[in-house]
Amino acid sequence: MKTRNLLLLILCISVLLGCTENKPNTKKSNNLLLAQANGEIGEIVTVIDSVQWEGKVGKVLQNTLQKPVVALPQDESQFVLRKVNPLRVNNVLKKAKNLLYVISLDDPSKESKALRRLIAKETLNNIYNDTSKYIIVLRDQFARGQIVVFLFAKNKDLLAKKIAEKEEYIKNIFEREEQERLKKKLFVSRSKEIEETISGSHGYGIKIPYGYDLAKNLQNFVWIRQLDPKVEKNFFIYEENYSTQYQLDRISDLREEITSTYLRDGEKPKIYITQQSILPMLTDTITFKKKFALRNRGLWKISDSSGGGPYISYVFVDEKQGKLFYIEGYVYAPGEDKKNLMRELDAVLSTFTLPSE
Repeated sequence: MKTRNLLLLILCISVLLGCTENKPNTKKSNNLLLAQANGEIGEIVTVIDSVQWEGKVGKVLQNTLQKPVVALPQDESQFVLRKVNPLRVNNVLKKAKNLLYVISLDDPSKESKALRRLIAKETLNNIYNDTSKYIIVLRDQFARGQIVVFLFAKNKDLLAKKIAEKEEYIKNIFEREEQERLKKKLFVSRSKEIEETISGSHGYGIKIPYGYDLAKNLQNFVWIRQLDPKVEKNFFIYEENYSTQYQLDRISDLREEITSTYLRDGEKPKIYITQQSILPMLTDTITFKKKFALRNRGLWKISDSSGGGPYISYVFVDEKQGKLFYIEGYVYAPGEDKKNLMRELDAVLSTFTLPSE
């Protein structure tokens, strides 16, 4: 069966079976003959009608996926959208790691007609009659390691509305995919000796890419780092007994206590890591390791203002142990883009496992 016909069939089945934002099609292809997907980290090849790209749909889409990443010292958009004319999609572009098709059924242009031809007539009717359906997620359709997302609606106003309403969900589809790709790349080679030392000393586990060093291993604090002439990547794990909600209400103070106690210059002990006052800690609530957690982002600096950068951290409680955990990744990379470095550290932090798991 030709690739196009196969795609039409999958799309038709997906929509008719009720594939919505809560039930994306995540079945992976077993075709080992597919080429490896290509593209830069965070790049999304976006196939959309040129007029819609310049109009309401394009503006909402760009505002959704190209927003600056929070808590970085300079503006860096979360994703880079590479706009492609639907009439000029070739085999190279179809092998992109992140491929996004944006389709409105009411546009009469040649470009939009070309997009609609990707979808079977029966499926088009289903989209038109059921406005709850707006997204399909497919994997490995044209290349291995690929994610293909279709965003669609019966008219451009409804499409723009759906994109705006589901902003976080749409972003998270691509962000999760990037993190999984990063993990595969990062952990091809691991620092098993350090992992075993940490597990043996503390009970919890974390995957550590090759090239990191164990800087400190204390009773309730572990610091791992990778030093490079241009970039310094660090993450640390802190634990303390948990007894009251008040501990979760003072995370900014807790971080200051941790860094001022444990992250001091060995040769100049008066110098330590602290919070930059220009940006307060930004906190949101998430689920981390199936537990309620606080995710925190901000900017750190050396207390003598000789350097600084971004950080991301997670705080959660393990009720079985009665322990509060604070885990953080931070980077020092003057003059360098930091978005993908922070993605890497976040991917490492996501591998943390508790003794009870």
